[in-house]
Formats: sequence, C-alpha cells, structure tokens
Amino acid sequence: MKVAVIIPTYNEEKAIAKVVRGFRAAGFSDIYVIDGFSTDRTTDVAKASGALVINRDRHGKGDAIRTALRKIEADVYVISDGDGTYDPKEARKLLDLLKDKKAHMAVGVRDRQNVGWFNSIGNAAFNMFLWFAYNKRFRDTQSGYRALTKSLAKSVVLAYDDFQVEAEMTVEALEKGFSIAEVPISYRKRIGKTKLNPLVDGWKIGLALVRFLRDYKPLKFFWSLSAASLAISLVFFYRVFTEFLDTGKVKLIGSALLSGVLFLLAIELLIAGLLADLLGQRLKKMAKHLDY
Repeated sequence: MKVAVIIPTYNEEKAIAKVVRGFRAAGFSDIYVIDGFSTDRTTDVAKASGALVINRDRHGKGDAIRTALRKIEADVYVISDGDGTYDPKEARKLLDLLKDKKAHMAVGVRDRQNVGWFNSIGNAAFNMFLWFAYNKRFRDTQSGYRALTKSLAKSVVLAYDDFQVEAEMTVEALEKGFSIAEVPISYRKRIGKTKLNPLVDGWKIGLALVRFLRDYKPLKFFWSLSAASLAISLVFFYRVFTEFLDTGKVKLIGSALLSGVLFLLAIELLIAGLLADLLGQRLKKMAKHLDY
C-alpha cells in the first residue's frame, strides 16, 4: 500500500526539517511538501530533509491540498501541517483507524492544552454546524491531521483556498456517503509565529458556515431564514393586534405593514428552500449518473 504524506507549507523554514525527518523516521518514504510561494528557505530545507517539493504560485492551504490530491497518486493520503504541531509517529493511529474501522477518513482529535482560543471557537462553530446540518457529532472538524483513502481523495471537490478546507473535506465526505472516524492525538505548540488573524479569519469562518449551509443544505438554510422572518413578523403583528384589542383602531401602520412584508418574505423563503432542495437533489442524481 502506497502512502503519500502531504504537507502544505508557507514560510515554515524553522519547522519543516523536523517535520519531514519525523515522517521519514516513522517509516514514510513518499513525503510531499506543497509550498505556497514561500519567501524564506522552506523549499530548500524541505528538499535537503528528503521531501519532494511541489511549488505553487499562490498561497492557501486549501489550494495546496487540492493540488496534491490531484497530482499525487497513492492508495492513502496522510495530511499534516508543516509547523511541528503534529507528531509524525501518530500517523500510524490514523492509518490503523482506516483499517480497523473501515473508515474512508481518519481525523486526529487534538488535545485542548495547546489549542488556542480562536481555534477552539472556530472548531466549536463548525462542530455545531455539522450537528445541525447532518445530525453528526464530531470533536475536531478543524484538525489538520487526517488520513484519506484514495476513493475519498479523488471524489471530494474542494473549493476553499484557506484553512476552511478541513471542514470542507468533512462536509464533502458526508455528502458523498463516506465514513469518518476520529482518534485522540497529541498537539504541540507550533514552531514560529501563527499566521491566523482573529478578525479576518473569524469573518471567513462565519462566511464559510453560511455558504456550507446554503450550498449543501439549502432546505435548512432557507427554512431557517423563513422561520426568523416569520418570528419577527409575529412580534410586530402582536403589537398591532394588542393595540387593536385595546383601542379598536390600528395606529401602528408602519408595524402592520412591516409585519405583512415579513410574513410574505417568510413564505417566499419557504418556497425558495423547497425549490433549491429539489434542484440540489436533481443535480446529485445527475452527478451519480455521470459517474456510472
């Protein structure tokens, strides 16, 4: 069985040698560093440490993983970060999980000791999304340490270029009927400074959650908006109705109009959800037919 280790990097010259050598010491020979146009010596250090380097002319972890899964042929893919946070020896846990649980994706669940507050919030948000959208409970959807079978790796469609790719892989796997299993792993402090920006990346997390729900679960997306619109409509209607009971007149004309508009909007969103879900189901059937 050929196992390809994929390590996306961007300016990780301080850590990459330790990471590559760690995987070599753990018995892995096919180690690929997918570099996103680093401005330091990351690629030189990676090559000197025994890795095969694939250079890209753009940044982004998602783009690196997408490139690797498209270009590299293997039976199993192990994905790890290049900052020294994951223990290369624990890749065997992921591979064993694929074998023992017969899963298509194995995800390493990080211990919380060295996971920062921003990562914890983002992780909780994505975990909650998966519970709401798929009724599935996961402990670490944002883990960067995972193993994929070839069938899954060649089937998932990854659109995000940044760190949202981990959650996207999970969603794509669930959408296409692949199984996912988790196993606890250690998690160390990264070597070097973090590249995360809480404000910018926090906005990206929120936007990604909305897009995931809209694109993969349109019925729940539009019905949630419909329910919110209906609830606000009822609040304004209650004010108008209670005033009418007290005075016999409707003085809050603006509230009455707003209540009516929001009620109509709720109906339209409900219909939009039904149509979007119908279209999505048709497209899925077409995609399955094309696969055959």
